[in-house]
Amino acid sequence: YFGQASQHVVHNCIDPGASLSALPRPRHSGLLRFGYIGTLSENKGVSWLIEQFQALSINATLEIAGRGKLDYEAEIKGLADPSKVRFVGYQPSEGFMRGIDVLVIPSIWAEPFGLVAVEGCAQHLPIIATNMGGLPEIIQDNLNGLLCTPADPDSLGRAMLKLYLDSGLRQRLSEQARPSVAAFLNTERMLDQYQSILHSTLH
Repeated sequence: YFGQASQHVVHNCIDPGASLSALPRPRHSGLLRFGYIGTLSENKGVSWLIEQFQALSINATLEIAGRGKLDYEAEIKGLADPSKVRFVGYQPSEGFMRGIDVLVIPSIWAEPFGLVAVEGCAQHLPIIATNMGGLPEIIQDNLNGLLCTPADPDSLGRAMLKLYLDSGLRQRLSEQARPSVAAFLNTERMLDQYQSILHSTLH
C-alpha cells in the first residue's frame, strides 16, 4: 500500500538526569559483580546466563534483578547456586547498575531496541550482549562491550571469562561506554530528527 513512502529510523533516547554521573567509574578491585536487569523470561536468556556463569570457575557473583511468571522464577531459582547467584527482585535501574561491574543482556530473541543497554553504557558499564535485534546498534564489539550469540551457547561464558581475566579491557570498555551512546542521551537531537521528517513530509 505504501511502496513509495520514505522510511526513517529515529532511535529513542533517555534523559540521563543528574543521577547518571558523567564521571568514569573507579578502577575495580576484588570480587567482580555481573548483573542482569529486566523481565525474567525464557526469551530474555536468563536461564542461559545462569548456566553459563555457573560453569565458570571464577571469583565473581551474578545479581539478577526483575520479576517474571512465578513458575519460571521458581525454575531459574532452582538452577542457581545461592552462594554465587543472588535474586534481588524489582530494582530501580540506576541504583542497581551502580552496584555492579558488568551488565549482561543475554536476549535470545530479536530485541527491538534494548534501552537497558543505553542505560548501562550511560553509567559507564561494559556490556555483554547478544547480536540479536537492535542490540548491535548500541553495543559494538570491543568498543563498549562484547557481543555473543545464542547460536554458540558457550560464547556467553567466554565473554564473561574474558572480562573477568582482562581488567584493562574492562576499564577501556567502561571509559568508552558513555561517549558511545551520547546520541541516545540527547533529547533535542531526537526531537530535531522528528521535526525534520515532518517538515520534509509536509513540503
